[in-house]
Amino acid sequence: MHSDDDPDRELKELELSLMNINVSRSNLMVDLLSEDFLEFGSSGAIHTKSDVIASLRAGKPIRISVENLKIRHLSPQ
Repeated sequence: MHSDDDPDRELKELELSLMNINVSRSNLMVDLLSEDFLEFGSSGAIHTKSDVIASLRAGKPIRISVENLKIRHLSPQ
């Protein structure tokens, strides 16, 4: 990670690491995602941390792609 260089870069690297199926299906996801995590799917569906973990543990096939990843700060750092 490059947290000392650029915090936004670290966030991007963490997000992209989730695209690795081995990371996604591990218990690491439980630790990485906050309890109030929300994912907004391209279909408009909203998924909670519990939804994502249950889906990964069930081994459901998933298609993952990342386009135009941008970091937006919602509050001062």
